Amino acid sequence: MEKIIVDNQDVIEYITEFLYSSQDEGVCLEAISILKKIAPINRGAISVLAQLLHPSQNKDIRLEAALSLAEIDIGNFQALAALIELLQTYLKAENYLSNWGEVWRIKSALANIKPEQLKLNNSLTKLLSIKYDNLIRLEAANILLRIGNPRTKVSQTLWDLVDKSQSTYIITSALETLAKIETENFQGISAQMIDIFKYCLQNSQPDEKGCLFYAERLGKINPGNSDAIAALLELLQTSKDDDIHKKAIKALGEIAFGNSHVIEVLNKLLHPIQKNYIRFEAAKSLWKINPDNLDVIETLFYLMGCNEEVLLPNEIAKYLEEIAVGNSLVISSLMELLSTAQGGCWWLPEILGKIVVHRQEAIVTIKKLLHSNQDEESRLLAAESLLEIDQDNPDAVKALTELVDSTQDYSICWCAAKDLWKIGYGNEKTLNILIEQICDSTSDEYGYSYTRSLLLDNLAKNESLDVINPIINLFEDTSKTQDARLGAIWILREIGNDCSEVITALIRCLNTEPDLEIRRSAASTLIAISADNQRFVDILTDLRDTDPDPKICCMAANTLLESSPGNRKLLEQAIEALTKWLLYISQFEDERLDTAKNLEQIDPGNPDAINVMVEVLLFSEDWEGIEYEYYYRRSAIESAAAHLKDIRKIEGLTIIVKQLKDWLLDKNNENDKRRRSVCLEVLLHCAQNMSYLDFYQVWHSQLTSTHPETPDNIPVGNSAEAQILELQNINFKQLQSTDYTFPLIINLLSFKEETEQEAIAQKLCNKIYKHQAVEIPGKPPTVRNDAELQQHLFEIQEKLQHLNLALVLYIKDANDFHEPTEEASTFCQKLADPDLGIHIAWITNQSLKQPLKDIQPDLPKLISKIQSWIDEIV
Repeated sequence: MEKIIVDNQDVIEYITEFLYSSQDEGVCLEAISILKKIAPINRGAISVLAQLLHPSQNKDIRLEAALSLAEIDIGNFQALAALIELLQTYLKAENYLSNWGEVWRIKSALANIKPEQLKLNNSLTKLLSIKYDNLIRLEAANILLRIGNPRTKVSQTLWDLVDKSQSTYIITSALETLAKIETENFQGISAQMIDIFKYCLQNSQPDEKGCLFYAERLGKINPGNSDAIAALLELLQTSKDDDIHKKAIKALGEIAFGNSHVIEVLNKLLHPIQKNYIRFEAAKSLWKINPDNLDVIETLFYLMGCNEEVLLPNEIAKYLEEIAVGNSLVISSLMELLSTAQGGCWWLPEILGKIVVHRQEAIVTIKKLLHSNQDEESRLLAAESLLEIDQDNPDAVKALTELVDSTQDYSICWCAAKDLWKIGYGNEKTLNILIEQICDSTSDEYGYSYTRSLLLDNLAKNESLDVINPIINLFEDTSKTQDARLGAIWILREIGNDCSEVITALIRCLNTEPDLEIRRSAASTLIAISADNQRFVDILTDLRDTDPDPKICCMAANTLLESSPGNRKLLEQAIEALTKWLLYISQFEDERLDTAKNLEQIDPGNPDAINVMVEVLLFSEDWEGIEYEYYYRRSAIESAAAHLKDIRKIEGLTIIVKQLKDWLLDKNNENDKRRRSVCLEVLLHCAQNMSYLDFYQVWHSQLTSTHPETPDNIPVGNSAEAQILELQNINFKQLQSTDYTFPLIINLLSFKEETEQEAIAQKLCNKIYKHQAVEIPGKPPTVRNDAELQQHLFEIQEKLQHLNLALVLYIKDANDFHEPTEEASTFCQKLADPDLGIHIAWITNQSLKQPLKDIQPDLPKLISKIQSWIDEIV
């Protein structure tokens, strides 16, 4: 939705008006978030966000408004000044650590302060003073350094914090920053930090996390420090937390290079009695502090064959590749493993292919293994390793072919066949082996999917083979599993385009197959692969008219319509088929929605389709979408709302408004706020795509609420939603200028309680100068009274090239029109002067004195009343 409405002035205006009036904190925060995304550098958005920075606002709303304003108007003074103030507020809180996320966001935003913004720099510099809390002083110093301020005052502040603060966090943080900026004093600063960390380490017992934290920091600035190492070793002995163990082992790998005692401890952690991920962490640390340790290599090889932790083999493989490149010990160990490899070494060829540096030498070595080893699995691994290093190697191809011909082991046979197909050496026998894999109901999902993909990807390399008939035989074999047969049909869809044998087999399936899923898959495949000719049309016509399954009839009718989109008869038949299928699938929301969308697309405004979409929106419990690796599956409610927002035809929009109105007025639904919010979004779409009169008539139709707890004959137009939607749908853009008069329609929501004359004059001037129709660049002029503003209105008349300027003023939020203050009315009375071409009307229920014009906010007639007044001005 956000992509669609970026820079949409109507939507931005609605959200800004909503922010002026809403009292709901959660909704306001969401509205600010949306405004930030859809209104880059929009003046109206900047204005409303600036007003939300006022200290009277909720702290969280101020924060989001300031951060959003700083993002859409980079360098905005008001936003950055508010953030400086908020930084102090969050850091002063007793539980300031719970606010650390907010503090981090503020610090990141304040880093955008420019050196030339002296007031902001001075505000931050003031925070370095000793009268402020030490934590505030520390963070101010860090921010000033990030934005490039002179370091002298910052250094003085940090040293003062080191000398006087009682907080170890503040002291150590200050010292760490000082170490970066006073490089000439690095040794002395490091010595102080070491002393502090030692002290903290000794006093952190029994806090395991604190002990780990200080040991890591101490070891980082003083590698090999005995206190840090002793603390980490003790954690390994005493802690029962596996995460503490992992982090302690990792830290030892960073700081204990060559330490014999640590090496001995880590060697013990390689023992099979330990958990695999602990063994892996110990192996990595041990390799760092004791390189070329054979025990590490053996442990990694063993762990690669373990399938207990799903991610572990992949992590280990990546690590092996990192340490093995150019390392003769690791490469020779891998070669030795290859010569004796048994089950579980499937990973070996791929790693060898990536790390071998002297390829010719490796090829010679592996060829010797290939010819000398009689073990089938070892020969398979050797052949695969050869192919990784030297693709199309004839010795590897020969070995794989021999394995396919001679082995009695199905797994080895399949792997060899798969490898041959992968490099384009497939034949009839290997094809049959791969097809058997597709048929095997016990095969894992990876093997099943991989085999299908392999067949498709390599058909071009095996053009001489008759691939199609064996696949047809598979899908027609009723003794095979449904999954295997469906997989075969899927392959035929990819390779059987306009093939007469495949089409004949699919038609035969449709006539004789009892399995409905197989028939449906065959029908969709037939549609996908058949050419656009008369035979194809005849087949589809026959399916549409005679097949007992409504889904197959539906697919056929839809495809016939696509082949001849202007054919009225085909359109009617497709509508009929889709409607039948829609009624048939009552339980599957996703499929119902897809069918309803298709039906509405070929028959815009179709009531059956829209009723299904609305039904899912109002009654489905499927709220949460699912994030897959490559795509996002929307929830049923998200999909229904999205489909309804695609509808543009007035008949369809009318159905939506009527049904959602009834649901919104039902008292039983008052607490379903999440669904009400989505319904209002859809209603807003309807309002934006209907004329005001059409929407008004539908919403104010004589239908009444029928819920038993609701009093009889309550007009639907009395609801809050009705009034809000009417207000949202007022389109002032319908107003037209005349030869003599140019109207400027201005919402003065900030006048709601304004009483100061200077403020009224300046705010009205700002609104006029930044009006869309005027848009004079730069800062509006400063005005203090009506006479000064009149002087500048002559410039506006000249820019718009009209004798008369008609100012239509109103105060409106998302819920209602509001009356101007007496001071605002008095000011406008003095400003208006028909002799000077300055005409002013207020939308108000008050009676105003001449020369002002009062126009009552009678919604159905409001636009026509204003236009009549404009037309009268000459």
